[in-house]
Amino acid sequence: MVQILTASEAKKSILKNTFVIDSTEELELKNGLSRVCAKTIIYPIDVPSYTNSAMDGYAINVDNARKRQTSASLWNRAPEKIKIIGKATAGHPYYGDFNEDAAIQIMTGAIVPAGYDTVVINEDVTVSNGNLNIKEFPKKGGNIREAGEDLRKGEVCISKHKTLTAADLGLLASVGISKISVFKKPKVAIFSTGDEIKNPNESLSVGQIYDSNRFSLAGMLQKIGMDIIDLGIIPDNPIMLKKILGNASSSSDALITTGGVSVGERDYMKTVLNEIGKILFWKIKIKPGRPFTFGSIDKSMYFGLPGNPVSSMVTFSQFVMPSLIKLSGAQPQETFFLPAKAAGEIRKIKGRTEYQRGIYEKKENGSYWVKPAEDQGSGILNSMSRANCIIHLTDELSNVKKGESVLIEPFMANKVLN
Repeated sequence: MVQILTASEAKKSILKNTFVIDSTEELELKNGLSRVCAKTIIYPIDVPSYTNSAMDGYAINVDNARKRQTSASLWNRAPEKIKIIGKATAGHPYYGDFNEDAAIQIMTGAIVPAGYDTVVINEDVTVSNGNLNIKEFPKKGGNIREAGEDLRKGEVCISKHKTLTAADLGLLASVGISKISVFKKPKVAIFSTGDEIKNPNESLSVGQIYDSNRFSLAGMLQKIGMDIIDLGIIPDNPIMLKKILGNASSSSDALITTGGVSVGERDYMKTVLNEIGKILFWKIKIKPGRPFTFGSIDKSMYFGLPGNPVSSMVTFSQFVMPSLIKLSGAQPQETFFLPAKAAGEIRKIKGRTEYQRGIYEKKENGSYWVKPAEDQGSGILNSMSRANCIIHLTDELSNVKKGESVLIEPFMANKVLN
């Protein structure tokens, strides 16, 4: 007998049975945004790769320059002039010989010539007839960026399993890396089931409805970087379902269907899965989304989501998404919660986890208050559109009184629901 799991048990079971995709490909760096790094990248050079000036000014040997001006002051003589013997700009180094009694005009980013250990900024000097007079000395080493000060050759640049950001691409480019090895996008096949389901461009007959689930699923899958195989709408026909699932399992890493996983007369998915695959669990103690199925067909993971639109979206975000992120090779992500106070009573049955659509707002004192969306029906997709968070109500909770604390998951922090 297949056990009905708690939400926590279901999440652990799914992640335990989720493999990490092993196929990789090499991409041009410019195409790497949001892809998952397949191997640890080491800095091939120091950054900066040479000691350079952090400011516009003059490179000097500070001890020698200070001595010249200080000794002149002690003997009541005019400060000894420091001759400017060259110039260094970014990309155009100074190649002349070192002169400890002289200075080199230098621009930000230019290589500091050997022997010169400090840069005095323009604001702290006066220049007359090619000679330098220093009004205020910086500390030794001042206004200089040492080679390797930011990044050291041989250190880890980007770790394996990191999802690449725009900043990561810039970082890699800054050390001369033009191509990267990434995990291939997981192939995820999706379809909706039901004789009553039609595509948005088709006419409806009596008792028929438009398919919204497949479009919500496709949008959520796009957000987490999956390669989507859209198989459309499959009728409530066990022979056809068996054929479609069998074919799809050979060309995809995961299969996601909506509808047909309950216990109705024409809910055939459980029967078909028992014939061609394996069911790890069939129900979860949650609302919405209790008839959620997880298993496998050949080497493909199978997720059977409820047919109701809200149940489909909620179960995807809470149970499927973490699995697919792991499958893609990416680092697991912790759910982001905010503590909030109930703006009114929240009705809840103890013994199951509930994911209620909520509307929260931040008060002037910085606290968050939340109320459930007016209609919590699992078929009311409009309430999901109007809500801005999910209120997480765990198994042990019963009714929540006004002012009591709850945890909310803002849609803006959820990869797929915002």
